[in-house]
Amino acid sequence: MHGPAQEFVPLAPARFALPKTDRGVLGRAERERALAIVGDLLSAPTAPYAEDFVLLRVRRRFAGRPEFQVRLDASANLLVTYRGGAASSTPPKPLPLAFSAHLDHPGFLLRNDAGGKHVASFHGGVPERYFPGARLRFFSAHNGRDCATAQVESVAALPSGEVLAVLANFAGEALDAGTHPFLGMWDLPAGVMRGTKLHARVCDD
Repeated sequence: MHGPAQEFVPLAPARFALPKTDRGVLGRAERERALAIVGDLLSAPTAPYAEDFVLLRVRRRFAGRPEFQVRLDASANLLVTYRGGAASSTPPKPLPLAFSAHLDHPGFLLRNDAGGKHVASFHGGVPERYFPGARLRFFSAHNGRDCATAQVESVAALPSGEVLAVLANFAGEALDAGTHPFLGMWDLPAGVMRGTKLHARVCDD
């Protein structure tokens, strides 16, 4: 019971492009390289409990580089430690510098149909007044493929604390029983440079 077919809206393109003029301590080539790394990470679909694609991109970036150690701790945090150059004969001194970031941001996990409606559970801290009418984009939790769009019709908070969003105008692949779940994000560009500032859908806090 998916209703009439809706037109699928293509993914909004990311525009990771530096302005013609900029300022800062990095040279132009360094800024382009940094932006390419950031663009790769920010383009990965992610939501709470569905962070595998960001993990995969981080692991790929450091694969085959012995100067970095990549490991998961007991709480499933991915830790990347710089150990020094591969040819170094003496271990480097610990660096008192650390970068920390979320692997996820507020997002949705699509459920099966409920009474002819698609329903998604929401995880994260966003006021309910922002939900009605908001457009969402869903990705396969199996391979990260962009596969559906929808609009929030209504939202309800359950006594358990879980937030459910009832969806309308669902367009794209049907969610059949036994398939891999879909993870949802706000339907915004993965990243856009406006002047010297980067605006991205994952910059939630």
